[in-house]
Amino acid sequence: MTYAVVAPRTRRAGPAGFTLFEVLLAVFILGTALVASTWSMTATARTKEAYDQAKSPAQFLAQEICTLADGLPRTPIGMTGATSGFAVVALDSLVGAHFSPPILADGSVAPGFDGWAQSVNLSVYDLDDLATPTAADPAAGLAPEAGSIYRLDVEVSLDGEPVDTFSWWINP
Repeated sequence: MTYAVVAPRTRRAGPAGFTLFEVLLAVFILGTALVASTWSMTATARTKEAYDQAKSPAQFLAQEICTLADGLPRTPIGMTGATSGFAVVALDSLVGAHFSPPILADGSVAPGFDGWAQSVNLSVYDLDDLATPTAADPAAGLAPEAGSIYRLDVEVSLDGEPVDTFSWWINP
C-alpha cells in the first residue's frame, strides 16, 4: 500500500479594498442623500420665510433692516438719512433713515408691501449702562475697543400709523 502525501490546500487571498463598482455605488447613495437634504433645507427655509412674512409683516420688515445693518461696513461715509436701499452703503447711512416703500436686506424694494414703511434710528450706548443712550453721534462711528455699542431701532408703520418697534444691539 502506498500513501500519497497531499499538501494542505492554501486559501488564496483576494485583493484588499473595495471594487470600483462598490465605490461608485457608495458615492451615488451619498450624493443622492446630500442633494435630498440640501433641497429639504432650502424648502424649509423658504417656508419659514413665507410663514414669518405672513405671520407678522412688521417683524419681517424690521428683521430685514437688522440683517441689512449687520452686514454693513462700520466705517462712516458721512451720509445719513437714507431713503432708498441704494443709498445704504455703511452703517451711518441708517441714522435717521426712512424707507417707504420698505426695503429688504439686499437693498431692493419689498414687493407686496404697499402702505408699509420702515423708520430707522441708530444710537450709541455705553456697555456699562445699556439703559441710557450716550450723547455720542452714531454717524461718527465707534472704535471696536471703545466700550460702546450701537442700538438699532426700527419702527414699522402701515399707512402712516405705527405698528410696532423692534430693537437690536449691533457691535461696532
